[in-house]
Amino acid sequence: MSSGFLSNVIYKPVVYPRNVTVGNYLYFVVAPTFVYETSYPRTTQIRKMYVAWHSLQACACAAVQYVLLMQFYIPTLRNSVPPQRNLWFFCMKLALPSFIMWLLFFWGFFHCGLNVIAELTRFADREFYREWWNSTTLNHFWRTWNVLVHEWCVRHLYIESRRHNVKPSTAAFGTFFMSAVLHEYVCMIGFRMLRPYMFLGMMLQVPLMKLSNRWAGTRKGNMLMWLMIFVGQPVVVLMYARDYVAKWGSLMCNET
Repeated sequence: MSSGFLSNVIYKPVVYPRNVTVGNYLYFVVAPTFVYETSYPRTTQIRKMYVAWHSLQACACAAVQYVLLMQFYIPTLRNSVPPQRNLWFFCMKLALPSFIMWLLFFWGFFHCGLNVIAELTRFADREFYREWWNSTTLNHFWRTWNVLVHEWCVRHLYIESRRHNVKPSTAAFGTFFMSAVLHEYVCMIGFRMLRPYMFLGMMLQVPLMKLSNRWAGTRKGNMLMWLMIFVGQPVVVLMYARDYVAKWGSLMCNET
C-alpha cells in the first residue's frame, strides 16, 4: 500500500458490548471479509476516481468473459455432450479460454470488485490475495489465492480443531476436507444436482500437495501449480456440463 493510503487509515477499537448493534452487524454483512471483528481499520474518505477506475476494469473483465463464454465455452460444451466421448479432446479445447476466464475472474473480482466494495465501505484491510502466482507448492497456492476464505477456514475450522486437541496434520486435513465440501455445496446449488466432481478434484490436491512439497522453491513446483489451473478446471467444468445436459436437456435456461 502507498504511504498516502496508509496516512488515510484510522482505527477506532470497539469492545463488547458496544459492538452489539444493528449498524455493526450490517457493516459486517457488506464489508469484504468473512471473519468478524468488533472493529476494523477504516479510511477517512472515499476516493471517487479509484472507485470509477476499478469499476471500469471489472466491467471490462466481465465483458471479455462473456465473449469467451459465448464464442468458445458454450459451443464446445454443446459438442462435448454424449454421444461424443472424447473428453480429453474437448478438455484441451476448453483449456485456454477457461484459463483466460479464470484470470479475468480473479482480476475482476478479487482485485477490482472487492477493492470497490472496500472503498465504498471505507474498509482499509485490502489483503484479499497474496502472491499466489509465485507459488512453488500447492499448499502456498491455497493459502494465498483467496485470503478471505483461507482466513475463515483457519479461524473457524483449523483453530477450533486445535482447541479440541486435534493433531495439526489432522486439523489441516479436516479443514481442507470441509473446504472441499463447501465448494461442492456451491456447485450443487448452481447446477441443481449433486455430483462429486468439485469435491474429488479438490481432494486430489492432497497427494499433489505432498508431491509439490518436494519441489518447493523450484520451477517444477510453480509449473505444477499452473498446470493444475490450466487442466484441472476445464475437466471439472466438462464433467458438470455433460451431466447437466443429460439431466436438464440444455445448457441455457432459455433453450428448448
